[in-house]
Amino acid sequence: MWSRMLPRRLRINTCVLACLSASAVAAVAADDPVAWSGRTSPVKPLPRGARFTVELDALIQPGWHLYSLDQPDGGPIATEITLPAGQPFSFAGAIEAPKPKTVFDPNFNMRVGFYIEKAQFRVPLEVGGEAAAGRTTLNIQTRYQCCNDKLCLPPKKVTVPISIEVHP
Repeated sequence: MWSRMLPRRLRINTCVLACLSASAVAAVAADDPVAWSGRTSPVKPLPRGARFTVELDALIQPGWHLYSLDQPDGGPIATEITLPAGQPFSFAGAIEAPKPKTVFDPNFNMRVGFYIEKAQFRVPLEVGGEAAAGRTTLNIQTRYQCCNDKLCLPPKKVTVPISIEVHP
C-alpha cells in the first residue's frame, strides 16, 4: 500500500512546489523592480529664482533592466521624467542621463538602450517666483517600463517626493 501511495504523494508535492514557484515569480513581478529616490544638489535653502539640480536615482533589482530616456520609434517605452502641475518649480535645462547599454533586441527588431543595476539622472530645476518661503515638497514623476529576460511589466508611474527649503 505504501508503495502505491508514495508516487501519488510525490506527484502532489511536485504540483505544490510548481504552484509555489509560479506564485513566487508572480510576486516578484507584482513588486516594483525599480526603487526611486532623489536629493537636491546643493543641499541648502534656495531663494526664489535659484537654479538647482535633483539627482534622481533608480536602483534596479538583479535580472531586470530599465529602458533609457531615448528609444527609437516602434521600440520599448522610454523612461520619462516630468514635474506634475501645480508646483512652484520648473525645468531649467535638459535632463542628464548616463550612457545606456545598447543591444539589438529581436523583439523590436532594433537596437534599444537600457540600464542595469542603477542609473542616476541629473534634473536641472528652478525655484519659481511664486514659491512660498519655508519647507515644501517637490514631486518628480517618473513613467517607465522594466523587463527581465522572460517578461516586461506594464509601464508604471512613480512620484518621488523631495524636501526643499525655500527662503525669502
